Amino acid sequence: MNIVHFSDPHIMAEGLLHGVIDTGKTFSAALKGLSESGKKVDLVVVSGDLANSGESEAYEKLYFTLENLVSALGCALLAVPGNHDNRKNFSAVFPGVQNGITGRMDQQLELGDWQFIGLDTLAEGHDYGEMTLSQAEWLENVLRNSTSRHSALVMHHPPIDSPTVGMSKIGFRNKDLLSSALAAGNVRFILAGHYHHFVFSDFCGAKVIVASSTAYQIDPMSPEDFLRGYQGIGFNFMTLTDEGNCHLSQVNKSYPLSSPVLDAPIAELGISIY
Repeated sequence: MNIVHFSDPHIMAEGLLHGVIDTGKTFSAALKGLSESGKKVDLVVVSGDLANSGESEAYEKLYFTLENLVSALGCALLAVPGNHDNRKNFSAVFPGVQNGITGRMDQQLELGDWQFIGLDTLAEGHDYGEMTLSQAEWLENVLRNSTSRHSALVMHHPPIDSPTVGMSKIGFRNKDLLSSALAAGNVRFILAGHYHHFVFSDFCGAKVIVASSTAYQIDPMSPEDFLRGYQGIGFNFMTLTDEGNCHLSQVNKSYPLSSPVLDAPIAELGISIY
């Protein structure tokens, strides 16, 4: 099973992100590379921050692009919200992505031997992520009653730290709650975004794979409490096996010699830190 993992497209209704980046064009460039590869794709995942400011027009732009992509590839789509998203506008444009019994936009999708679970970690008004007790109970129930051999969790905020201290401070808050829920089932992989750079790690027996952004790249070597970002496109291509293993390739086109598009102390960026 082949999966394309996009994250953080930050589509704008109008204008340029950080006054420099046309995020619609950067996302289209990522799709162009995928289409030209001719690779078979079974699932496209977008792990949050679909829109930069949550406008309906931004979701409409992105949905049109994604719908054309999955139609051409003949594959499924799973998208979850991030801290820049607006649940109401997101769900109005993306069919089937609605607030469920948890009060959030959590999802479940079965493909072959795999179950994919979308977890909504958006904490409205904040840049960090969190899950509720209701979500933990739902996730535990979904895992315990699954008939799939393997499970993968998709969420925006990674349950691991970034080497960039500033990004870790706006990471996922209640790791213990997630850890308890994951004990109910065989989650092999956690696919996340948010950090705008690639990370690979472990969490409670699962491999955590953080995709970079199709909008711009955060330098993981940014000084403490500082964020430095460069123009570039990144996403992951994964092949999952029936045995529950993974072959992972990172597609990355960056421009480190260009001037930074983001270069400021995190305290000056208006970011909500817990």
